Amino acid sequence: MSNPWFKRAAALLVVVVIALVAWRMVDHGKSAKVSYELGDVDKGTVEKSISSTGSVAALVTVEVGSQISGQVAELHADFNSQVKKGQLLAVIDPQTYTQRMASAEADLAVANATLGTQQANLKKAQTTLAQAQRDYERQKQLADKQLVAVSCF
Repeated sequence: MSNPWFKRAAALLVVVVIALVAWRMVDHGKSAKVSYELGDVDKGTVEKSISSTGSVAALVTVEVGSQISGQVAELHADFNSQVKKGQLLAVIDPQTYTQRMASAEADLAVANATLGTQQANLKKAQTTLAQAQRDYERQKQLADKQLVAVSCF
């Protein structure tokens, strides 16, 4: 490799490669063309539109709840709907509460019937007591006058 001819050939090859690269760069810079597109002028409305991505958060969030629970039968407002004070939002299925009320009314009727029976039994017992007291008083008066046997008294 110490041959001078080889060194000259390598140097010449490097110079040729550099020259080719420089020529290609200069050639591309000159060959860039600008193109124009022409058209007729029309009248029309200008629309403004904005496109964006991201998350949206509510300024005011209100939690809505109810004092009773149950299945919703009717829904009159949806998520993010604007509502006014006093507006009906939902109707809870009344079937559960209707059944509970009917059951409570039946229990009340049974309790009233039982109370009536107990009152009748009390009246009967009071009548029996009054009759027994009258019988006792009559037997005592007869016994005091010795008009009945002592075994009856």
